[in-house]
Amino acid sequence: MMPKYFYKCSSCEATTTHYHAMSDCRKDCTECDSPGSLVKKPSSFNLEGPHHDNKKTGQIVKQSIEDFKEDLESQKQDLANQIYIENE
Repeated sequence: MMPKYFYKCSSCEATTTHYHAMSDCRKDCTECDSPGSLVKKPSSFNLEGPHHDNKKTGQIVKQSIEDFKEDLESQKQDLANQIYIENE
């Protein structure tokens, strides 16, 4: 499983998600095909703000874990479908 990275294009302002090795880095935008326009953004959640005012840290962490599990399941389904199609 590859780590998930977030990028923002300095040309079209699109935010994209890519999975790759820690040593790799994306440079070209897949949305507008602008070369060298991607900037890697930190991937962390914010414990401050109006949507977290009434939640304890443990609740926020549990919700983040559930969100990551759903994302992982979706990735597994996509991969399973991709392998099935390639083997046909």
